[in-house]
Amino acid sequence: MDILSKTVKVTQAPGFQNEIWAALTIKELIRHNIRGFCVAPGARNAPLVLAAADHPLAQVISHFDERGLGFYALGQAKGSRMGVAIIVTSGTAVGNLFPAVMEASAQRVPLVVLSADRPPELRQCGAHQTADQVKMFGKYVKWDVDIPVPSAEVAENYLSSTIAYAVYQAKAHPQGPVHLNCMLRKPLHCQTKSFSASTYLSCQEKQASTFYHPSTCQLDQETMQYLAHEWSCHEKGIIIVGELSVAEYDLSVFALLAEKLNWPLFVDPLSQLRGKKDENTHTLAYYTPLLQSTSSHDLRPEVIVHFGNRPVSQKLQDFCKKANSRKYFHIAPHDHRQDPDCVVSNRIICGEKQCCQQLLPHLPSKTRTHWIEKWHRLSQSTSDKLNTFFAAQKKLSEPYLFHALASKASAKMAFFIGNSMPIRDADSFFFPLQNTGPLFSNRGLSGIDGNVATAIGVSKGIDSPVVAILGDLTFLHDINSLALLQKNPHPMIFIVLNNQGGGIFSFLPLPSKEKVFEDCIALDHPFDFKSVSTLFHLDYHKPESQSAFAKAFDTSLESQKSAIIEVTTNRQENYHLHQEITDLLKERKTKQDKDIVRKIALFCSGTSAQ
Repeated sequence: MDILSKTVKVTQAPGFQNEIWAALTIKELIRHNIRGFCVAPGARNAPLVLAAADHPLAQVISHFDERGLGFYALGQAKGSRMGVAIIVTSGTAVGNLFPAVMEASAQRVPLVVLSADRPPELRQCGAHQTADQVKMFGKYVKWDVDIPVPSAEVAENYLSSTIAYAVYQAKAHPQGPVHLNCMLRKPLHCQTKSFSASTYLSCQEKQASTFYHPSTCQLDQETMQYLAHEWSCHEKGIIIVGELSVAEYDLSVFALLAEKLNWPLFVDPLSQLRGKKDENTHTLAYYTPLLQSTSSHDLRPEVIVHFGNRPVSQKLQDFCKKANSRKYFHIAPHDHRQDPDCVVSNRIICGEKQCCQQLLPHLPSKTRTHWIEKWHRLSQSTSDKLNTFFAAQKKLSEPYLFHALASKASAKMAFFIGNSMPIRDADSFFFPLQNTGPLFSNRGLSGIDGNVATAIGVSKGIDSPVVAILGDLTFLHDINSLALLQKNPHPMIFIVLNNQGGGIFSFLPLPSKEKVFEDCIALDHPFDFKSVSTLFHLDYHKPESQSAFAKAFDTSLESQKSAIIEVTTNRQENYHLHQEITDLLKERKTKQDKDIVRKIALFCSGTSAQ
């Protein structure tokens, strides 16, 4: 009699089917290249947690707060570009994942949510810790399924096939979260330990599974010829590169496209391309303050080519809307609309890099034109004025901080930028002087929740230290996620911009009722973060000057320990400083600028300037 025959009685024992299905679930997730498992404590989900902890290839991280755990998984998936599984127990534990699932849906991040649930007889009867978890996340997940109670009467091939389809749905374009609601009946575990679930599965003669093979989106011949003609026959065009969908970031194809077309290249901070140096002059620096300070009709493009997700810069989006261009081409491998202003004329479903590679051989090279020279001149003028302005500044400010970090960034340094004012200042002032690591942010729904956990998850995903720049309310919102640092293999530097409230609201046209504004909108508070560093065993610095900030930052890098650098600013002063920068950049009609225009005109006409 073989080993399976001898153990029939054991495999039918109460709780053993839970262990078999849990072990098979983890095994199939691993088979389909899910390695990260983010787990929260609980009883009903214990079979799944124990199965993950028992698998040698599973990378398990635990956290007491499901909301933070969900955002950590989101960050890890974004950093690794691989799917990540989340395992939680029933009830409010599942509901706490909702914000992270919403963000994953909006940013197309592959997450596999495994929620434990009660069996059918305990539903809708007031049983302890039981909620309606079926289709809980609604349209925010790409696919969901209510997994039946484990039973020997249900073929294990059903579970294998279901897991395979769930992972495929999470990873296929457009990527996104999926939800497997797993019913488990008590007793949750087998009382007889003479034969384990993993041993049982290893004895199966046939390990059935389904593998999905997604195809690569490419341009067909007709579309390729159409794009090549439309893009090459116009002189006045621009190229926008938003957040991209590919794992490897390569500026060269976009730079080559801009060079062939002689169009300016607008590189979003989340494209991962700002830290990749372009030897030609087509990549524009400081385009958001440039566009904010100019109203020239001569800059309106005839054609806009937009790769990837929507840009961070609202000024750039407004510029594209007002341009009323003949054609607006949006290229991305998913079919989700990214067109809030309804300006897109042609939606191309194709990988961004793939599109460039296919088109480049079919585009004729052009000579340098007045169009690209004018953009380059304005960009250089803006850069020179900002460099001069910041060099004259003596006070440590929020715009200065991003300008200063641009000179300190290196290829070994990755960044996570919090929402609200930090990501906007990064868009305006963070243009690294050398190659840097990637830059991340939660721009799907742009919430300030879960940013600490996401940043730590990103560090795990990219297997590298991360510098996170967050506002004070964003930091306060997710302080308990700092506990995840104790299990993170890399140090983190949290730069917290503390202006005692929501600084972005000072830029909005809100009613001037000061007390209501401070108490209910800006949320004025008296807190600093020194005691937080003590609680979570972090180094702490509170620089009061530019030189002190530089020293604190360098010290934190050299120490190889996680740290908080708290930068105190004033909301009203910050608002006026941004206005001062805009006013400065509007003063363009200097004699030097006019001389440059004259020389460019002579150059384009073939006459040498005297």
